[in-house]
Amino acid sequence: SGSQPNRYPNSPDIKASEEVDIYSAEIKDLISKKLAESVSIAQSRDRTFPNRLLGGQTNVQLSESEIRTKFSELEERRKRLIAAGLLGDEEQGVPLPEKEMDNMEKNVLGLYISDVEKKLEIFDDLQTRIQTFMEIINFKFQPKGKSINISRQNGFIFDSKHGDKNRLDAKDLSSGEQHEIVLFYELLFKTGNGALILIDEPEIYLHVNWQRVFLADLEK
Repeated sequence: SGSQPNRYPNSPDIKASEEVDIYSAEIKDLISKKLAESVSIAQSRDRTFPNRLLGGQTNVQLSESEIRTKFSELEERRKRLIAAGLLGDEEQGVPLPEKEMDNMEKNVLGLYISDVEKKLEIFDDLQTRIQTFMEIINFKFQPKGKSINISRQNGFIFDSKHGDKNRLDAKDLSSGEQHEIVLFYELLFKTGNGALILIDEPEIYLHVNWQRVFLADLEK
């Protein structure tokens, strides 16, 4: 008959744009849960910080240069988390003063760095998935002057450099763009490790250039 198979067996009448909106709300929820976990870890570490410091439990033997390197790495890590929508701009750090550190200062900073690493590592898996998702989708969007970003307040954010609207709704995207978002969101955020995935006629909604990179996208 030439009819296309139902892509959403649980909701036969749902539109791809509505599915995009559902997943936009879902990613906000995922981020909120990770933020709550991070806050819980931070509160626990903050509460025990004085005792661990004064009790000599730092277990950190770092030179000043190592501390400065690790501190800079943490700031770069924060920037990546902000870009992925997992942290707000207010989390942007400030550089260390250019002064020689005494042993107590090195102990304090070493313990601080260890605590921040524990706080941020909770985001590692979700950050990787978000970055991969945005790389795949933005590769498709950029030739048309569009982009996708993720915000902890708003979920998916679609911007456009062309046309009458700078900020787009899911329904303003083409059917191919909507289905790419749905497909790769499901693969990255809703599929367990070791799962067997069957994708029927994935090229139906895809521009020919997107078809050429489809297998590479799946490998990512």
